[in-house]
Amino acid sequence: MMVGQSMAIVRYCAQAAGLSGEGKDWVISEMMLEEHNDVLDAFVQAKYKHAQPDSKEAWDVCLNEALPKHFAMLESKITPSGFFGSKLCAGDVAICSAIDFAVDNAFDMKPYPKLQALYESVCRGEGVCAPYFANPPKVHFKRP
Repeated sequence: MMVGQSMAIVRYCAQAAGLSGEGKDWVISEMMLEEHNDVLDAFVQAKYKHAQPDSKEAWDVCLNEALPKHFAMLESKITPSGFFGSKLCAGDVAICSAIDFAVDNAFDMKPYPKLQALYESVCRGEGVCAPYFANPPKVHFKRP
């Protein structure tokens, strides 16, 4: 079997890893996977599609306008479990990858303590993604 679409690959890996979720957790995870795409598009806009691609102006729009809107909404969706649903699912991991792009660009996470805590629990210490972040690849979406 060959799977060629990136989000199909994500969903296949999530299922294989037991991170798809069930019931309400599945629905919320799916929503967060799509929200990840929306956040990622803010980085794509800055890097490639702005009137002045990869410029200070383009990155200012991304970091000072687009990301705060997305992150404020995401902050409000974190549940008492520390995740978007009742447990860690693929959508949580996807949002953490978007947060990592923001952190790589010196985005201030202080206004988003729940998102920061999610990111730390998934990507640092003993988090499920910590081994990846211990030796990450070169940053692609980086402000010039």
